[in-house]
Amino acid sequence: MAGDCVALMRGLGHDRFAVVGHDRGAYEATRLALDHPEAVSAVGVLDAVPLGEALRRCDATFAASWWHWFFLGQTDKPAERVIDADPDAWYRATAEQMGAEAYEDHRQAIHDPATVHAMCEDYRAGLGVDREHDDADRRAGRRIDRPLQVLWATRDPTRPAATGPPRPERVQYPPARAGGRPPPR
Repeated sequence: MAGDCVALMRGLGHDRFAVVGHDRGAYEATRLALDHPEAVSAVGVLDAVPLGEALRRCDATFAASWWHWFFLGQTDKPAERVIDADPDAWYRATAEQMGAEAYEDHRQAIHDPATVHAMCEDYRAGLGVDREHDDADRRAGRRIDRPLQVLWATRDPTRPAATGPPRPERVQYPPARAGGRPPPR
């Protein structure tokens, strides 16, 4: 997907650009910076650690809180059958939470089996090829070499210890610029 993002930005006339991502988007921002450093001028990572690091920290508390990672990532017993049987029960959103227009868009998406399949494939990639790439980068000592801002929500009770905050010495973030400090000017 990082290559697709570079192609899109070049198609829009941007040979170099800053990239910021939250959660899953942060994985893409990291991938862009590692695989296409010539295209990335600066990186922002919000509430994410590399997938391999999150899974190395995984414990029973994380598995109980974030079980959907493993359920949606299944290949032998795909989650789509369960979700497609009653998408509204699975996602449990309301128009009051989202606003009427966004809610209708949401409902249309979750009732489309192709969309549900794509969402599950995202988790499968995270537990599979994305983790393989992160682990290979870690073994090779590859690090982001662009200005980097790493921000972490310290008061989010939904985030178990497995997902953060980042430990710069163990992930692809350069220690001199991680931990929420602004990138050098």
